[in-house]
Amino acid sequence: MDTAKVLRQKNPGQFASTFGCLLTTARERGIGALYCGVGPAAFGAFPSSALYFGTYECMKRKLGAFSRRFEGSEGRRPFVHMVSAVCGNTASSLLFVPKEFVKQQLQAAAAGSTEARKTALEVIRTTLQTKGVGGLYTGIGATLLRNIP
Repeated sequence: MDTAKVLRQKNPGQFASTFGCLLTTARERGIGALYCGVGPAAFGAFPSSALYFGTYECMKRKLGAFSRRFEGSEGRRPFVHMVSAVCGNTASSLLFVPKEFVKQQLQAAAAGSTEARKTALEVIRTTLQTKGVGGLYTGIGATLLRNIP
C-alpha cells in the first residue's frame, strides 16, 4: 500500500485508483516491485525507534527531576511528557527521514524501467553526490510538522 501511495503521489494522473496502481505495477514490473524500499524501511525502523524512546525516557527523567524542584509540580507532568515526546521525535527524525527518503526513492523507481534496479546504497551515493547530506533530509520539516503534534 505504501508503494502505491508513493507512486500515486509521484504522478497523480498515472493511476486511477490505489488498487489499479498495485495491479499495474505488479503486472508490468513484477510482484517484487511492490516491495521496493522494504529493506531500508526494516533496517532503519529499529534504530529510529530506539533513538526515539531513548531520548524520550532520558528527557522525561531529566525534566521530571527538574520540575520536582518546584511546589505543585504534579500539574507539570503533561508538559514533561509533551516536551520529551518532541525531543524524541526530533532525534528519531535524524534517522527516520533519510531512511524514508531512500525507501521512497526506491518505491518511485519501481514505476521506471532502469531506475528500479537501483540499490539503497546507490540512492544514497547519488543523493550525496548531487545534493549533499541535506538531500537525504528532504522533507524533514514536513515530517516534524506531522510527528511533533
